[in-house]
Amino acid sequence: MDYFVHMDRNRFQVVADDLRERMSADHAYTPVSISHIMEQYKVGPATACRAVRVLADEGLLITQRGRGISRASDSTEDSLAAVYRRIKESITDGVWRAGERLPKLDYLVSRYSVSRATVCMAVDRLSRELLVHKKGRLWIVGPRPAQPARDAMPPDSGPLAIALCNAISDRIEANAFVRPFVQALTAELRANGVDLLFAHRNVDEFLDRTYIPNQGIDAVNRSIDDWDDRYHGAAILDLWMDAEGLHEWAPVLAGAQTRPVILFDSAGDRRSLTRSELDVGNNYYHLYFDEDGAVELALSRLAAAGHRTVGMPIFTSERGGWVGHRVELIKKRITDLRPSITLVPATVDEPAFDVDIDSPTSAGTPWGFSRRLAEWIRSQGTAGSGKGVSAQPGPEQVLRRTQSLTGLVCQGVTSLLCLNDGWAQQCYLWCLAAGLRVPADISIVSFDNHPDHQMLPLATIDFGFSRLGYLAGRILCGALPSEVDRTGDIPGISALVNRGSLGPPNNKTAGRVRAMLH
Repeated sequence: MDYFVHMDRNRFQVVADDLRERMSADHAYTPVSISHIMEQYKVGPATACRAVRVLADEGLLITQRGRGISRASDSTEDSLAAVYRRIKESITDGVWRAGERLPKLDYLVSRYSVSRATVCMAVDRLSRELLVHKKGRLWIVGPRPAQPARDAMPPDSGPLAIALCNAISDRIEANAFVRPFVQALTAELRANGVDLLFAHRNVDEFLDRTYIPNQGIDAVNRSIDDWDDRYHGAAILDLWMDAEGLHEWAPVLAGAQTRPVILFDSAGDRRSLTRSELDVGNNYYHLYFDEDGAVELALSRLAAAGHRTVGMPIFTSERGGWVGHRVELIKKRITDLRPSITLVPATVDEPAFDVDIDSPTSAGTPWGFSRRLAEWIRSQGTAGSGKGVSAQPGPEQVLRRTQSLTGLVCQGVTSLLCLNDGWAQQCYLWCLAAGLRVPADISIVSFDNHPDHQMLPLATIDFGFSRLGYLAGRILCGALPSEVDRTGDIPGISALVNRGSLGPPNNKTAGRVRAMLH
């Protein structure tokens, strides 16, 4: 490889990719030092260090001061970092699932051959990242669940905070998308003795569970005045809160500019609502969904796994504005990626896929989709050979009747990048019906980490809403997180949760599918 042709800012990525390939092909090979990399690739120290940092972030290399570079599996790996990484991988890969008990500490000590103190420090670090929480003497996987709302009025004493929301956001169980934020927020407030009270920003009789009988702005203002020092601030969970709405509500929620007001921007499109724009002082915080970072992470992980031709199915059952925005963002980001990826979009318009993706408990269940797909294929009459379609169509018949996805595979795509988990679920079930193994034949990556779609082994991008909820709780409790800068903006940090659908590319899948069709 001629490394001198790569003189742009991503030259370090070229070095990292080549090192990754060499380590995969030769398990005895390890770049032993920065100087070794500089000499081998004719690069400077900054480029060599960035390349090593990329592989260290992927868990392939370990760098230790005074000890050089080693593979992650080598004995020189730091014990605490190793235990932390292995437990975290078991959680994110679904080996230990949310709500389940984490194995006892004595078992972890024996399994990883480390001291009890090392295991305790690793678990404590995981708890700070909301990957585990304590229940009595046990550690449970996942953040501490929110307590169910009470139907009584709030207590006469004790600190209080308000969650200002629309009719959907208040019902946590009905809005799974924002549920991780609300659960983490509620858990952190409860841990500090603060009650979270829901209030609607409109005078509306829709809600039947609220601590404020009349949810209008005047009623909220009167309640805040009555609570006085008990009031700690407010978190706004309203997707449609615009500048005009914030100008009206912020002074009331800030309580004479002395209490924090937090906007949870789960759509990521309220970046213009800054402190200066709203004139609300330094007590306003904007916690937002970083869609840019989520897209960049998905593409970089696909590239790191070796995928160079990625299919992007676009389902006609969903035509929301977010679809076009995410598609354009992916296309924009993919041009800056090194090594480059070829993106192959395709419109999925077969009626078998025309289902409300927000209703996974009905037609979107595995059984519901399989039945719908079989019924639609039978309705097409005969198979390609002229024979009638069987009651349960085989892989060849599925491939012939669903040309949108079959065409992607025949074009040589080795992975599917789905815009959300609902679409990924249908693609996964289609692969099973079409005789394709996931990820052995084709990989699938999506977005959301939606709670209702975690039943299947899909790789998905989690937007970091639990972390934002935890930080919001810390702010309302008076502890300013280090992540807060002078602007008050705090982005979500996305993470890939691989439950089993992301693997190395299989370049033979397209040829096998074409052979089945001919």
